[in-house]
Amino acid sequence: VSALVCAAPPESLACGVHSMMRRVAPRLADRVAFFVFLSMGFVPLFTDEIHRVRVAQSFRGGDMKGSMLRRAGSVRTWLVPVLMSAVRRSHELALAVELRHIRDRLVPSLPAPRMRASDVVHLVAVTAAVVAASRYAGGFH
Repeated sequence: VSALVCAAPPESLACGVHSMMRRVAPRLADRVAFFVFLSMGFVPLFTDEIHRVRVAQSFRGGDMKGSMLRRAGSVRTWLVPVLMSAVRRSHELALAVELRHIRDRLVPSLPAPRMRASDVVHLVAVTAAVVAASRYAGGFH
């Protein structure tokens, strides 16, 4: 992914995805191309964030050396801060999109997102999993 992002600008990747998708699913092509364009902007940010968190963890005595099991355990120490940073950055991006009224200038065929029954089911399942994991980890007493 890093080589692909370095080799081509996000606009050309989005145009390529759109031209491939329009033959298979014309209604979905605009949406997928837009999400590819947005997600390509996050790849360098994630790389920088992972590097920053790993350096901070190494200052605290964590390292990525040793057996495969030990390295897998140490991934957990930097994965949570990176995911929290991703949520924070996506919130900032959504706020910037709303403040600049970019939604009004988007492709007219891109419909506004709506909550579906499957979304509610997934939301309930994820919430239940987080609560169960918190109780198991001793988060609630």
